[in-house]
Amino acid sequence: MSHGLNPPILIILVGWSGVGKSTFVDLMGCSGFKFEISGSTKEELRKKNMPINHDEVMKIAHYKYQQDPLWQIESIEKELMRRKCLIVDGSRNATEVRHLKKAYKNTLVIGIKADKFTRYRQLYDRCGGISPNEFERIVKNEEDLTDLKEIYKDLVDISIENNGFLMRLDNISKIFGHFVKCAVGQDQIK
Repeated sequence: MSHGLNPPILIILVGWSGVGKSTFVDLMGCSGFKFEISGSTKEELRKKNMPINHDEVMKIAHYKYQQDPLWQIESIEKELMRRKCLIVDGSRNATEVRHLKKAYKNTLVIGIKADKFTRYRQLYDRCGGISPNEFERIVKNEEDLTDLKEIYKDLVDISIENNGFLMRLDNISKIFGHFVKCAVGQDQIK
């Protein structure tokens, strides 16, 4: 797809595990534009018949980002060229986010934040139950192995606080969903 004079819109959602990034995309009503950063890593684990969990995904992603901080760019750009909009869910690498912001002028980085209790509850529900110790290990793991602190500090354009009330997150996501639908045309949304 050639975009001509209308360059594609790139929205990058960043945030710690359990803040509500995927929920935000779903509530926007724009899941057809979603590119999940961990998608290829999860597919790799599936092919190897390995468990798909936070630890395994983080281990592989961390290794790949150490080898090449831009290893996801080719896949992101390929998807972006096919569409008028792409919503990247879960980038945790500052080099990757900087590259995309520089390469695509219509890029918006949205940082979603939530308190630890909201995050714990979200992960507890998603994982079918995790202990407080497991949650703290995930928190430490992300702090040590990702660039999220740097991304929040230097690269986020808009910050959204998820206070744990789905109605509030739903209202905010609908505003962004409306923006995307207006920008690309209602018929483009799946």
